[in-house]
Amino acid sequence: DTIYDIKTTKSYEVGKFQDNPQHAIYCYCADIYKFKYLVTDFKDVFEESYTLTKESALDFIHSLLSEFLAYFEVDIEAGALYYKHWESKY
Repeated sequence: DTIYDIKTTKSYEVGKFQDNPQHAIYCYCADIYKFKYLVTDFKDVFEESYTLTKESALDFIHSLLSEFLAYFEVDIEAGALYYKHWESKY
């Protein structure tokens, strides 16, 4: 009932992966809403645990996508390249 991800890093601070979209995307896609990062800096091992709901995972994903697309209003050239080459299979 939990997704685990193992990470390595040179330095670790509590909450390092809080804003990482990985846990929201994995939870939503797998329909499992507990996620744990197991992190080592090769000296110690740390754990970050997240519990989401389907709605909170989707809200997080939508928020990140909105920020991503809003960037193209600032960088018009990047937006033009993105939309020129972006293709959806769905």
